[in-house]
Amino acid sequence: MDPSADDASRERRYGTVYLAMLDSGTWAGYWENSEPGTHSHAQPGMLEGGPEGLSVDACLAWASARARRVVVDDVVGIFWAGDDPPPDDVPDRFGSLG
Repeated sequence: MDPSADDASRERRYGTVYLAMLDSGTWAGYWENSEPGTHSHAQPGMLEGGPEGLSVDACLAWASARARRVVVDDVVGIFWAGDDPPPDDVPDRFGSLG
């Protein structure tokens, strides 16, 4: 892998990715800049729409490549899947459903 690409990837890991289970049982998500003012190159709002129809593991991989904060909405509730400590309003960690 090109080391400069790896550095660029680490620099991009900001904001929050939101993932949700679709009615089909597959997953989708989007990446937004939830930290306005902390990254001068990114305006507040959605940064990238994610792919749809993925497995939960593929969606989590897509999310973790973009942000350290990942929120998962499945049929049971809202869960945390980020690298950073979970916020008070999303205290429970998400466990892959496989």
